[in-house]
Amino acid sequence: MEEISIAAKDNEVTDFLKHERPLWPQAPTSCTVAECDQTRAYSSFRDFMDHWKSVHTETDSSYKCKICRRLYGTIKHKKAHEKTECHSGQHVEFETIVKPNINYIDPKDKLPYQLGTKEFRNDMRKVQRELASAKRKVDALEWQRRHSELSVEEVKHHVCRDERIVERHGKVYKDTNMWESPSKRKRIRLE
Repeated sequence: MEEISIAAKDNEVTDFLKHERPLWPQAPTSCTVAECDQTRAYSSFRDFMDHWKSVHTETDSSYKCKICRRLYGTIKHKKAHEKTECHSGQHVEFETIVKPNINYIDPKDKLPYQLGTKEFRNDMRKVQRELASAKRKVDALEWQRRHSELSVEEVKHHVCRDERIVERHGKVYKDTNMWESPSKRKRIRLE
């Protein structure tokens, strides 16, 4: 059987991978690779990418200053060293040291998240706020439905995300909209 080879330009491959990569969900998210610790949630895209580079790349690159012989693990630290005063006025050269990554975990067919555009991130935040608000309203309605037949003494011990039953000066009140702004909060006297 004949072997078929497809020649693709580098920019075509990067464009393809860019569109195939899932978008960062803007929430604490665990790594998509099953072998990674799924209980570890990354709160920012930068933390996730640091994890991806340290665990899911086959090689580990470090940079050694040829003048002072100091070793730097990231390009960011290398560039910071170039700007320090210890080499003022000198052209700084670095030796790149590439070695196998001892922490490497094969991602198999998984791709890392991509950050997306600023507009997309803003839209995602808006959608997440709306979803959280809708979930709080559903929780409050469910709580009301479950506890509508209870007496005031029984209700005192139940708490919902959006409602709180409190006793002040011998009177029982229900505070609502606890997760909204203070101007939208309501206090209703029960009994």
